[in-house]
Amino acid sequence: MAIPLPAGVATTLEARLAPLRAAHSQARWSDLADAHLTLVFLGGTPAAVVPAVVDAVTRAAAGRVPFRVTLHGAGSFGGRGRPLVAWLGIGAGAAELTALAADIRARLVTLPGLAHLAAAGEMRPHLTVARRAPASLAPRLRNAFADEGPAWTVDGL
Repeated sequence: MAIPLPAGVATTLEARLAPLRAAHSQARWSDLADAHLTLVFLGGTPAAVVPAVVDAVTRAAAGRVPFRVTLHGAGSFGGRGRPLVAWLGIGAGAAELTALAADIRARLVTLPGLAHLAAAGEMRPHLTVARRAPASLAPRLRNAFADEGPAWTVDGL
């Protein structure tokens, strides 16, 4: 489950990441035109379950008030023989996104084929910016996004 990145934010982010893209060209950088904040990683989902997933997400999002989101900080996961994935973190809006993700996840684990989400552990909402990233990229991203980055309002899914 993810929240799309607004086009204006993606454009601002592209400009801000340009120096890092040039310095770390070996990374497989995400296309920010299709960028999204990851709330819950579903993995392979049976097609027959997709309508129930949509319903669960719709119910989790219902009644939530709009909130401001900013990009702040960064990190990576993977390693130990797996490629590193570099991500940007959330500043403002982190609590709201984490609560929404927990609600969605709680609804999804009861669906056929998604019980594995219960054992997956909590995921921090994030924006993946690069795969096959060198270890040196995450600290540079953290420095580049030590301040509050691009901001927008989440007002629906």
